[in-house]
Amino acid sequence: MGRLAAMFARSRDPFQLLSDCVERYGDFYSLPLGPGGTMVVNDPEHVGSWLLDYSRYHKGVMSRALVPAIGESIPVADGEPWKRNRRLLNPAFARRNLNGIAAILSSAVDDTLERWDAIAAAGDEVDLYRELSILTMAALQRSMFSSSVPSDGIPELVDDFRVQTNYMGGLMLTFWAPSFVPVPHERGGKVAVAAIRRRIEAAIAHRRANPNDSSDVLNTLLAVGEGDGEGALEHENLVDQLIGLWFGGFDTTASALAWTVAMLAQNPDAMEAMRAEADGYTGNFDSFADLNLLPYSKAAFDEAQRMQGALLLTRQALEDDEIAGYHVPAGSQVGVSAYTINRHPALWDNPERYDPMRWLDERKAAQHRFQFVQFGGGPRHCIGVGMAYLEAQFVLTKIAQRFYIQPRPGWTPRHDFHLSVGLKGGLPGRIIRRKHGVAA
Repeated sequence: MGRLAAMFARSRDPFQLLSDCVERYGDFYSLPLGPGGTMVVNDPEHVGSWLLDYSRYHKGVMSRALVPAIGESIPVADGEPWKRNRRLLNPAFARRNLNGIAAILSSAVDDTLERWDAIAAAGDEVDLYRELSILTMAALQRSMFSSSVPSDGIPELVDDFRVQTNYMGGLMLTFWAPSFVPVPHERGGKVAVAAIRRRIEAAIAHRRANPNDSSDVLNTLLAVGEGDGEGALEHENLVDQLIGLWFGGFDTTASALAWTVAMLAQNPDAMEAMRAEADGYTGNFDSFADLNLLPYSKAAFDEAQRMQGALLLTRQALEDDEIAGYHVPAGSQVGVSAYTINRHPALWDNPERYDPMRWLDERKAAQHRFQFVQFGGGPRHCIGVGMAYLEAQFVLTKIAQRFYIQPRPGWTPRHDFHLSVGLKGGLPGRIIRRKHGVAA
């Protein structure tokens, strides 16, 4: 453990460190992270045993470090508070409600792509990661709040969320340190979090003063809030849950979309398949069921997420346990790295190749349930996974119908860790308008 701790302390590339650990120690090893250390499991046969067992494995103290940034929202809650709030939030992400959100989301994407038309006409190089972040934020904000939040100021809102994300990274980095150790990005992070909370408070006040029949997330949660006792989502809790949902829906989706656009742009055959599906789409972007008409967009998105990966998904053991013959002390962490399990040569053929077809042919049926854990698993499986696919597949299809994406010559994607996995240095490139099936 001492040698591994030294390796971790010196590492400037945590992704390479995890790959090196797998190569050196195999599919089970320990990292000096958190109280009691963290056992990393790189074998899907032994991931489900702790992801599924919520009675003995909670999010734990590492997640609690994020409370100053996202309140007592479900990503950081445990026990009865988590169970109660998860139950109250579930209706907002049920299939029936997503059908109502689809048209709202689609209109926001169309409005934002008018910005892309102007960029394409100018012919300038832009950071496509940032443009996709603006697009994601516009679609998510309207899906959550429809007209109760001003549609202007989206780029500034993206900046606030990026500062919030950096602050959350600082909180995670220093959560076990003495209180006198400064938290990176704390001052700016607190300002950004306060600005985001003010937006949410204003949206709630506006909606209560001007009720409507929108299918957005806010209306669904306000309806829950009208209950009493165990059926109520009280005001402060409502604000906390909305900030947690907003953060979770923005950062991860924007990063995954950037990876998908980058991978498609660098793989012409995959891009042509994506474009063919988009051109042949016969739906109206107004129903969750339309996603069944867009299987290649889902495959392209999942394959990009596989390449993107994530650093560590962890749980804290509430009692002593044993995994694959290894002792897990109570209070220690158990984790899985999507980055390394997504590249496991025993699980994925040619793992460094971007190949969306692996999600559409016989290889998909052969996948283990826990070899792809981008959205977690078990009771803590991401509550917004349906909305993430709705947004991603609609966005990718609309982009393919209207534009070509041309990254800067020589550019290659590099992993950038904050809380999700972005693209280091962004995605520099040009947006080119399609005209009659060819670049304009």
